[in-house]
Amino acid sequence: MVVNRGFFMWFNECFVVQYLASCDWKPICTFNELLVKGNIMIAFGIAQYDREDSVNLDLASLLTFKEYRINTPADVNNISGGNWCIAHVPDACDIQLDSCIEAITGCPDVVAVNMHARPLDTYRLCGNCSGRMLVLNLENQCCVFCGTKVTNEEIEEELNYCTFDTVFNNIISTADVLRANGKRLMIENTFEPPSLMSRLFKELPEDVQFTLDVGHSLISSTWPQDYIYEMRNRLGHLHLHDNMGGYSERYHDLHRPCGTGIANWDVIAIALNQIKFSGTATFECDISPLWIRNWRNKLTDY
Repeated sequence: MVVNRGFFMWFNECFVVQYLASCDWKPICTFNELLVKGNIMIAFGIAQYDREDSVNLDLASLLTFKEYRINTPADVNNISGGNWCIAHVPDACDIQLDSCIEAITGCPDVVAVNMHARPLDTYRLCGNCSGRMLVLNLENQCCVFCGTKVTNEEIEEELNYCTFDTVFNNIISTADVLRANGKRLMIENTFEPPSLMSRLFKELPEDVQFTLDVGHSLISSTWPQDYIYEMRNRLGHLHLHDNMGGYSERYHDLHRPCGTGIANWDVIAIALNQIKFSGTATFECDISPLWIRNWRNKLTDY
């Protein structure tokens, strides 16, 4: 496998970290040193929701970073200093986005920022059950899952702040701010099918990367490998978790451990190998070291 050195050079000054018994993350070597060994394909990390979350020693020996949820500027204070990390910020049209990005620019440990897009021109979420609805030019549309009615006036009100163009412009401005501060932006799928994500990325700068969220794809009636193939030239990050399928972000996005839902992880590994993926991957679930080792062995060059 040919390692995407351009991606890893972005982490030139970043460190692979190891969780020690003292509960500190310490650098063990640089990414450049690992590249010399020629065996790096995916750098694994884990979601960190607050400062108190801890990781056991065996699991931490397989991880290289943490991904912090930043819902408000104050959440930046939860980031443990000294080691590189990823920040997961509010959606592209969220009123907290700009203030969170401003706070993150002052945090040198954050090297990348992950964000949802959620343009509402083509699809929206039902306000009752959070099922995906196709936006049609009809009076009094109904959610096919729960029967909740929505009027054109309600849809137009949503589009006042979250059209495709608004989402696109917000992504561009966020990427510009992050780029000026040496950080990279990544956009994650929620209810958007691969075709809509591809349309969005066609006009975005090349340094904006795509995050495949495996669990989100399963509740949007799309197999993860469809995103992998469609977005292969922009895929840089993965969110790994499982569920039993369904239709609702509210009820079915369970963030179960990988291998305990309907995701076919063997097929996902094959697809990643076929596109020669290299990048980062965050476990957004409880995960066992054994599962990581077994799945990692299915990936090329491990």
